[in-house]
Amino acid sequence: MRRAPWSAPVLLLLLASPLPAEPPVAAKAVAKGIEVISTARAKAHEAYLAGPKCEGRASGEPGCERAAEYIGSKLREAAIEPLGEGGGYLQPFPVRTGPFPGQGGRGAAPRDATTANVVGVLRGSDEAFSREAILLGAHYDHIGYRDLRKGKIYFGADDNASGTTAVLMVAEAMAAAAARPRRSVVFAFFSAEERGLFGSKHYVGSPAWPIADTVAMLNLDMVGRNEPERIDIYGNRSSPELDAANARHEKASGFRFVFKGGSVFAASDHYPFYERGIPVLFFTSGLHKDYHALDDEPRAIVFGKLERIAEHVLRLVWDVGCADARPTYEKISASGAVAVLGIKPVAVAPSEASGLDLDKGKGAVEVQEVMRGTPAETAGVKVGDHVLGVAGKYLSEDDPIGDLDALCDGIERRKKVPLLVLSNGRRKTVPVEVP
Repeated sequence: MRRAPWSAPVLLLLLASPLPAEPPVAAKAVAKGIEVISTARAKAHEAYLAGPKCEGRASGEPGCERAAEYIGSKLREAAIEPLGEGGGYLQPFPVRTGPFPGQGGRGAAPRDATTANVVGVLRGSDEAFSREAILLGAHYDHIGYRDLRKGKIYFGADDNASGTTAVLMVAEAMAAAAARPRRSVVFAFFSAEERGLFGSKHYVGSPAWPIADTVAMLNLDMVGRNEPERIDIYGNRSSPELDAANARHEKASGFRFVFKGGSVFAASDHYPFYERGIPVLFFTSGLHKDYHALDDEPRAIVFGKLERIAEHVLRLVWDVGCADARPTYEKISASGAVAVLGIKPVAVAPSEASGLDLDKGKGAVEVQEVMRGTPAETAGVKVGDHVLGVAGKYLSEDDPIGDLDALCDGIERRKKVPLLVLSNGRRKTVPVEVP
């Protein structure tokens, strides 16, 4: 990241000036909360959410309902106030069930069902600030099972029992402290993310806390795998104050944050909030070979990493929750596939990619949306198509969205570039011209 060219006198003054000390109340509360965050607690949450009782947590199915009940019970035990309908924790909405392509899902035929977000709030300590809230969220649904009788369950330990567990631990940690931040904190666990962000979209359309009073949205999705010291962050640059707060706690976190500046990442639950003008940060440890696969089990989770991301988010929430001013919002100058091509891509799991007849190590993204009047629409790219490569360079299995964004950012304007697309089972090269 390029830094501002400070003059020498200003730089010396900054180095000589001590950083503001963390308020004693906040420091004590954070220290007390960190005592609550533990490997034992993380393993207990993971064991249930990514265990056989929850049957892969496909939205609209009994296993997902059990997961929602579990999350609600833990919020109740922590004395987190319910924020759902009828005085409970659930925010129900309709969903269409059915198998995922080449994957789990109960039954052969789709059906109409009901699923629910799980929502609670820890109200702020300052009367003047408590009407404002930070929203901390994670989706708890996954993709179900292929054959329950044979034990073929897509447990989804990383996607996204890991983010759910981290958010639960932050809720428990904050509730255990004797003090609270000035602002309120809303804890939201979304369902039907895997179906198309339906839970977060429903929340934004029928908010449990007013959107105008939601000062930031922090989203955790897949935070328990890959390199122990690395966390990727999307949505940075949507608020300079939120970025600064995150930076203040980076050293204490022990993580090496990799910032995806210029990319919001449209395929997780922070995105509907960003579209409504709310600053966001999206924390993820990225894709891996077990993404949407049968081996995404608790035994593969790096629990130390899961604890540390919960601790970092705890510090960050306290920081933003006690600040004198709410974070400002800035629309990110988008890059990558969303800005250049005009598509919203979603990564294809390695286990799904086998049905696309790809060479080993090569990946793909599925086109979730084609925006009107964009190069992709002009070229005839359709929803459901799979993009395999750009300008003769293929996407990797490990990070197809990151590869696509990087390749799109390298496209020369006003020049036709070949896009390799799989459409209706047929490969074709689509010439795309970026204005």
